[in-house]
Amino acid sequence: APNGSGKSNLIEAIRLLSTGKSWRTGKTEELIEWQADLARLKSTSLHESGEKVELEQVLTHGQLQGKKTARRTYKINGVGKRRADIVGEMATVLFTPEDMLIFQVGPAARRELLDDILTQTDPKYRRALTQYEQALRRRNKLILQLRDHEATRQDFFYWDRLLIQNGTYLHDQRQTYLNWLQLDPGIREKYQLEYDHSIISEARLRQYANQEVAAGHTLVGPHKDDWRIMIERNDDWRDITTFGSRGEQRLSLLWFKLREVEYLREKLGEDPILLLDDVFSELDDENCRYLLKATKGIQAIVTTVPGQEVPEQVSLDVEILNQAKTA
Repeated sequence: APNGSGKSNLIEAIRLLSTGKSWRTGKTEELIEWQADLARLKSTSLHESGEKVELEQVLTHGQLQGKKTARRTYKINGVGKRRADIVGEMATVLFTPEDMLIFQVGPAARRELLDDILTQTDPKYRRALTQYEQALRRRNKLILQLRDHEATRQDFFYWDRLLIQNGTYLHDQRQTYLNWLQLDPGIREKYQLEYDHSIISEARLRQYANQEVAAGHTLVGPHKDDWRIMIERNDDWRDITTFGSRGEQRLSLLWFKLREVEYLREKLGEDPILLLDDVFSELDDENCRYLLKATKGIQAIVTTVPGQEVPEQVSLDVEILNQAKTA
């Protein structure tokens, strides 16, 4: 379908139903049609167990017909839920050209990539992440209050415990997942994953106590983590961001996404939906065919533009999708 026809909107809607988040914007009002009061998304999926699951989300500007209302509400089979409850009900793996930016942008995007995977498979991880973020916000406020002599170190005790408990779990699960990614011997010959994790402990919090007061925020913990893909150069492993070609970066990210599909399948017992939004503009013909072969037999939704040179099977899949949209 041509540019501007809403292809990415379709992918965004499916991803929003799956995770409760858009990769394009964090502002609810930008997800609602211009001058509309609300947006409603609904999907019905059939799990391999035979269970039918209906997901629904309603997005508003915070007001409907003059009355204050929630900006986002979530339902599973008609029952109101929290966002955390819907994650994992319809698992998805998203691959877009924007994903290439993880090689150029800061570590926050790379942390979010791990969180998006692990929150879909591990309810305990979802809870730990939510509690960690809440404790971090509260602790950062206390740091500012301490600097203004409106709080004491004793006020930190509860939040430090919460931060350490949940932060340790986040660290452990991120490390476990990155280790899992490299179980394939063939992959270990091409890439290594390096996890630069900011250890959180009582001793580390004490160590940086004075520096964090000067900085105005917490300086250690999983919110400071980073990870990188390494590639072999001159008998040593180097960061692919600096030492890899753009083609090598594309291929490594394709590998990462395909391993994500395998991980969700293994943990959830069923195939996730693979969302490919105009990725064939970033891949050469050989890698397009590799992508199709690797995802054969799983449900994929593909968008592309007219005239783009892609394998015949991709064109067929896109035509079927376009026919479904206009039916």
